[in-house]
Amino acid sequence: MYSSVLDVSLDSIEKNLRLIKDFLGGNTKVCAVMKSDAYGLGVPGVAGAMISGGADVIGVARCQEAREIKRSLGGESPVPLFIMGLCADGELEVALEEGFVVTLDSFAQADLLSRLAVERDLTARVHIKIDTGFSRLGLKASEPESLEIYESISRLPHLSIQGTFSHLALADGVEDARQFHRFTQFCNKLEQRGISTGIKHICDSIGTVRYPQYHLDMVRPGAILYGMKPFRAPLADDMPLEFPARWTSRIIHVTRLEEGEGVSYDYSWRAPAGGALAATVPVGYSDGYPRSLSQKGKVCIGGVICPVIGLICMDQMVVDASAVPSVKRGDEVELLGDTIGILELAEGASTNRNEVLARLGRRVLRRYWKKGKAVSELAYLDEPSFREI
Repeated sequence: MYSSVLDVSLDSIEKNLRLIKDFLGGNTKVCAVMKSDAYGLGVPGVAGAMISGGADVIGVARCQEAREIKRSLGGESPVPLFIMGLCADGELEVALEEGFVVTLDSFAQADLLSRLAVERDLTARVHIKIDTGFSRLGLKASEPESLEIYESISRLPHLSIQGTFSHLALADGVEDARQFHRFTQFCNKLEQRGISTGIKHICDSIGTVRYPQYHLDMVRPGAILYGMKPFRAPLADDMPLEFPARWTSRIIHVTRLEEGEGVSYDYSWRAPAGGALAATVPVGYSDGYPRSLSQKGKVCIGGVICPVIGLICMDQMVVDASAVPSVKRGDEVELLGDTIGILELAEGASTNRNEVLARLGRRVLRRYWKKGKAVSELAYLDEPSFREI
């Protein structure tokens, strides 16, 4: 038995992806981003839904993530698996042999990949990253030598440039426009030299719904596929996106506290006049429930909102269930879902919604639903970890 469960609606994920595809109108490809274990929802359970929903490409951040997705799809992926971050030199051989699409931003690594491809008589598929102002990865668009480096990469044997991309900083509309201009200008200069830039893309979830004019050949939605609407993006307001997950646990202990009795480390919370009814939940920060929600978090028990009291521990936390006099061991506790929304949880923890999901731990059972029926489970601590129900 697992102490907490994340129930995931695969129908909602497919629906969200189709909504994005409808919004794009069919002329722009969708790279469905599944990095960080499909935003914490679990790659083995979610990968099939992304394919069914119509993903043209699947994007990840690491080579290991691409391998996990490929395994979860039975050893072959019907769509390209695109590693959007940089591989370590030692990973290039694996990425090449697995057929992954690799990101490059230097001649040195491109040359290494080319030589590996020549030795194995394979063609390395790559996208070149351009830094237009995010200052994280990429050939710097503002430096003239970047054009020369790109051209040199394009001449390497057994290496196919299939795309060119950048990333918006999303600081404001003016800065985003500057970045887009730098990117298109850079690509135009390459094409004037007769160099193909392949599929061009710059938009993530926010860019996709904030700037339709920046869609180019492909977009890279991530959070929005998991039901999280971008802020300051009116075009997304009318999209009936669905948050696909509900995280629950069950009470393992109930105790009556007298006035002044403390809870958890440091007694940072003490029972008020009249005492309190304290319920222990077997979920802590190791499971992904933010410690910063100590004294601030809320859960739902039997339709009643109950506050988190005392410091959240690694494996447990305590809630004040005084408003639920009939509370007992085994009662369900909603941590996230219908009543406790992802935005409320994130804002209470002073973080963003992506981090809340990405931090979900291995001790949380992922259970997947389709058409109202549980169809599979992902239990990281079991062997095998993924199973059909």
